[in-house]
Amino acid sequence: MTSERDREEFTVVQRFNNPRIVESDVSSLNAPIALGEFVDNFLDERIPGKRTNIVITFDRGGKRISFDCSGTNGMGREKIEQYPIWGESYDDPNKIKEHGQGGKLAALYFLDKNKGGVRVYSQPPGARESCEMEIENWWSNLREGRSFNAAVLRNDVQTLPEGFTRFELNSVRLDRFPNSMNQLADNLGLTYGKLIEEGVLSIKLRRLNGKSMQNLDVLAVTVPFSDSFVREQEKVPTGDRQRGPKIDVKWGLIDQDEKMNSARERENNYKRNLGVGEKADPIHGDSIYYYYHGRLLEAVSLQRMKIPGYTRRNIMDSFAVTVDVTEGWAPKTVLKTGLSLSSTELIDINSKVTSLIQGDVASLVKGSEDSVLEKNRSKTKEVTQDLAAVLNKMFDNNPVQIAETFSLPMSGNIYGKDRSSNNTVRSSEPLPGTRASRRETTGEVLPTRKSSERTGWRNPIPDVTIANFTNPEAEAELGVDVFGKNVIELNNKNPYVRFILRQKGEVFRGMSLRVCAQVLFEERWKRVYLNNAEKFREMVDRDVEQFMSTAEKLKKI
Repeated sequence: MTSERDREEFTVVQRFNNPRIVESDVSSLNAPIALGEFVDNFLDERIPGKRTNIVITFDRGGKRISFDCSGTNGMGREKIEQYPIWGESYDDPNKIKEHGQGGKLAALYFLDKNKGGVRVYSQPPGARESCEMEIENWWSNLREGRSFNAAVLRNDVQTLPEGFTRFELNSVRLDRFPNSMNQLADNLGLTYGKLIEEGVLSIKLRRLNGKSMQNLDVLAVTVPFSDSFVREQEKVPTGDRQRGPKIDVKWGLIDQDEKMNSARERENNYKRNLGVGEKADPIHGDSIYYYYHGRLLEAVSLQRMKIPGYTRRNIMDSFAVTVDVTEGWAPKTVLKTGLSLSSTELIDINSKVTSLIQGDVASLVKGSEDSVLEKNRSKTKEVTQDLAAVLNKMFDNNPVQIAETFSLPMSGNIYGKDRSSNNTVRSSEPLPGTRASRRETTGEVLPTRKSSERTGWRNPIPDVTIANFTNPEAEAELGVDVFGKNVIELNNKNPYVRFILRQKGEVFRGMSLRVCAQVLFEERWKRVYLNNAEKFREMVDRDVEQFMSTAEKLKKI
């Protein structure tokens, strides 16, 4: 039994050094991100040369999630006192944390707003004393100056060379528990794969299922570069006068066999430990993976890099780039929550990466049929604009009607307006091929969207592009690309399309628009006249001629 002499009680006081927008900040989280915040905080306290071992236990029946960690500096009294302080500034470039609130927001994300609380116990390495703290009903106690109970425990327990810390979340919301342990393991394995692979970190997931406990080791998910083509440069300086962050850059082709072997290994891990036969996600090509000291911040399509000659079709599933900030400061919080292309550091990093890899990209693409495609795709941009202009004229600038007529997917809100087909108010965002939009009832010009604003709106009008079909017979096809954008693909292997591509100016646009119109109106009438080929052809030809007449009136051809 602990005596008063062995226990020194004290209080910790909650402070807010930042604007209090806690609830909106929490709403931007999800379970993998919130769990990652706890892992990040443990990593920031890791002991050099030691492996950080983290066990995350999910007890749905007890509404409890706990984090047990060894191999860190732990939390003595000073750190316990700092814990309920919101908004601090950390300038240590080796740490992931910046503002001292990510872990606290993550805890609130999981907790029930009526009674959820946090309990912390920690014994730093080599210490003969430990600290504990409890915050009850945290959502109800988000007040400046609110104090919470804590204590230092002094006794003769054995010292722990690697220390030990336990975070326990009580009264966790049931809808915050992860639905799929294997998907969570895949997510954490990708985020912390490099650190797991290097032996710096281990993560184990445990799920209490009735009276039994399921255990799942998180396996590393990393980019498996092929020995056939891989390049690497370390500690590359970036920024003005080379004063920006230093980065390790690796780029090349992905080893497809190793990629699939990694996925199968994880699938066997799930089946062995969870009894599920679900598929594991293989690593994706056509991506640049941004790391911060081995911790993945974000993976985005290489299309953002705008590398000369690179297209998704060139080497889509085979090429990848990894960038790891190894020295200097970078916008970690911005990167973790969504890459901001406006940040100076990221612009400098991307500029340097592009200069390093563009020669190799060119050599991979050079001489391939795809390189010819890329040149021709630049010609189709004006066709996309002309197609949009003609369709908007024919359908009175009504994207809903265009989408419904041709069965084209569309999503999100038209800027500032609901996209319901019953709404007769036109878009307040000019569509491609139009200069301005007018309200149908009043004729007033509506304000346009600023370039910096983002909406969930996705225009249904297809982009016109070029591709190599397996069969040279079809001239074009209507479909959806990997980003969910509607496209009309011209078949580069079709003799007539090749003839069109050799044309220039109005002749090229006119012939291309006719092919696009043919595809669209065939899509429109094929369901109506499924068993009447003669009527089908009559209606398609009629609408195509109307389309071309409109294009001529708009002086597009």
